[in-house]
This record gives sequence, C-alpha cells and structure tokens, in this order.
Amino acid sequence: MAVEAVVIGGGQAGLAVSHHLARRGIDHTVLERGRVAETWRTQRWDSFALNTPSWMNLLPGETEPLEPRDAFIGRDAYVARLEGYAESNQVPIRTGVNVTSVAARPGGDTFLVSVDDGGTMSEIETRSVIVASGVQRVPQIPAFGRALPDHVRQVHAADYRSPAGVPAGAVLIVGSAQSGVQIAEDLLDAGRTVYLCTSAVARVRRRFRGRDTMEWLVGAGFFDVTPDRLPDPRMRLAKMPSISGVGRFGHTVSLQALSERGAITRRRIVNSLGEDCGNSGCVPSRCIEGWGCGVGRSNGVAGGRPGASLSPAAWG
Repeated sequence: MAVEAVVIGGGQAGLAVSHHLARRGIDHTVLERGRVAETWRTQRWDSFALNTPSWMNLLPGETEPLEPRDAFIGRDAYVARLEGYAESNQVPIRTGVNVTSVAARPGGDTFLVSVDDGGTMSEIETRSVIVASGVQRVPQIPAFGRALPDHVRQVHAADYRSPAGVPAGAVLIVGSAQSGVQIAEDLLDAGRTVYLCTSAVARVRRRFRGRDTMEWLVGAGFFDVTPDRLPDPRMRLAKMPSISGVGRFGHTVSLQALSERGAITRRRIVNSLGEDCGNSGCVPSRCIEGWGCGVGRSNGVAGGRPGASLSPAAWG
C-alpha cells in the first residue's frame, strides 16, 4: 500500500491535519491505535471539562461551535464532537491500527510505516509522515513511587475516574498542574481528605471584566509570541496558572482557595524509607501584574492605563 502522506493519531490534531491535506488533494490515511479521540475517552475523569471555551476549540472548516460560544464542554461531549467531525469530513481513518515503526526506505525518498492491524502486520510506503499522537498520553510515575508499600494504591491522573474508584481514606495528590488541582476539587466535593504536594503555581482569574482570560490573552497576542521573541528565555519554563472549565463559565483555581476548602498542601515528599524525594516549593501563588495595562492597549478596552497593576486581592 502506498499513499502520499500518513498521519499518526486520530485526535483533534490528526483530524485537523487530515482536513488540510484533503483540501489540497493529497492522498493520505490517518492511523489511530484505538478509536477516534481515544485519549480523550480513556484518559480523562468523569467530571472533566475542557479548560478552553468552545470558541477556542474550533477545528479547520468550522465557523461556530455547536455549544454556546463561552461554554466549557465535558469529556463525552468533546469526544462526540470529534467523532462527528471525522464523519462529516469523511476522514480516511483506520482505527485499531498500531504503528510499530517508521523508517526511511533505503536508497529512496520515502518512508516505510510498519503497522499492526489486529495482529496482521503490514507496511505503508509514503513520502511524508505526520506524527499527531500528542506528547502527554504516556503516564509518567515518579521514581520514588516504586518504594512505596504495596498497600498504598497508586493511581495516575490518566487512570482516575471518580472519588468512588479511590479506596477510603486520605488521598495524596502529587502535582498541582491542571489535572492535579481539578482532581483535588473533585475529591474535596466528595468529602475526601486531600493532601496536595505542590510547587509554586501562578494564579490568574478565570474571568476578568466580564470576559474569559483566554479571550484577553488572544486579544493581547499572547499566543502569537514565539520563543525567540520572549524578553527572557526563562519565561518558557514559567509556571502555568491553574484554571478549570468546570461550571458554566469555568472558575478560578488557586492553592489558597483549595486550602480554604480543606486541602492540605505540602512542600516535600518523603518516601516510606524516610528519604527526601525533593522540594516542591509550595508558596503562595503569584499574581499577574500589569494585565489591565497590557490588554487595555492591545484590545482597546477601557480601563487599561500605563503602569497599572492589580493587587493580589483583586485576583481572588
């Protein structure tokens, strides 16, 4: 079998690439190890909601979201959207096909893509390979987890579904990025005792002056800034703020708010052998200053004035 291009991955990125290839008349196939949107189906918890409003989740060819523009849709609704997109665009996708290797063809200008289709091995010759499988679908477990006693159940965020699936007792969550804080809220809602081991985390309001934070960032050109244009290269490693799409307009998440709800934050993890596994630097979240000034100038929104800054209290 030979095609001009092979796309690996049948999530939103792979489907979007397929749309552009089809528009240009490029013969291609999309290979997906599971089903359309497999990772969204099997590595998200029951109460999961996208962190971006619907207007930001449009795929190529879509002009308006199916939901209200500022809605935050859940796991199952998003899977249904991707399924519908694949069907309406007649994406040439092969599901249940696992790519085992990609190699340049000796002495040629093509690639050989080896696949396992339900136990049947075959090769696809192609001029181009586009990998759209994502970078966060393989769970990473801290090394110290191997030293924990067997009676301590360890669950990666990819395998967590709901508080009902977690044994009775207190729960320690390692990590305070989006998954960590949202799962912490899910457990707190169920009345569980939650310990949160966290590093320093930025804090930002979900909405500001009646608009979602993402809308301000887009208007300010934040997502158009390339790494080489950053005023300080270290900004690439800056802590990302924690936010949530749960609720009608999503909501602000902060370590302070989680603590007020009963979460117990910790700076260090010490394993069962008494060894220090690292300092996660749990400190109060830093506020983002100068926001009103920046977006006010770029978006023409009243209220932005040079030198303006917002106090930590304003960010709640």
